[in-house]
Amino acid sequence: MTSEQQIARMLGTPETPPASIERAVLIRTDLADQFTTVPGPLGTLHVGFTSLGVSSIVPTADEEEFLTSHAARVGRLAYPGDLPSRLAGQLRRAVESGRLGDLPVDLRVLTPFQRRVLEITATIPPGEIRPYGWVAREMANDGAVRAVGSALARNPVPIAIPCHRVVKSDGSIGNYAFGAAMKRSLLEHEGITELG
Repeated sequence: MTSEQQIARMLGTPETPPASIERAVLIRTDLADQFTTVPGPLGTLHVGFTSLGVSSIVPTADEEEFLTSHAARVGRLAYPGDLPSRLAGQLRRAVESGRLGDLPVDLRVLTPFQRRVLEITATIPPGEIRPYGWVAREMANDGAVRAVGSALARNPVPIAIPCHRVVKSDGSIGNYAFGAAMKRSLLEHEGITELG
């Protein structure tokens, strides 16, 4: 018997903590996220969140698809949970208005450059589009068009930060993490129908 097991036995605690305690510790220390579902502009959104804010949004009703995408985008596990009421209200307003507004987002997995790209992208109003080059110019870095595209591909909170509103300079749709069809549908939902 190890010394840890002996101490646990003397204290009357289990030798191996229950999974619920491990999960609670991971969540309280922001080493794991919680998630829930909310209605989105085109259907169900799975939303990951931490004590810092919304950490991921995946436009899917499929929990396994969300968990896979969440882990790839933010590098943390996620467990089912209830959104705090204040965060739920902020998220609802952001989704309904198409503007980030006062919604806190947890972007700590991103580099400062990537966060800056998303800050600029968040200023694009609903029903409007901008080319990748516009984002680069707003950053005072005209040569960073490809890097802007890469940063947008890493956006863990699409819909809240509207990377779908960034298109190619010729007006064609461009890439989107959840496919060009989803990007086109989001833009059409906002009234933009004239795209290449």
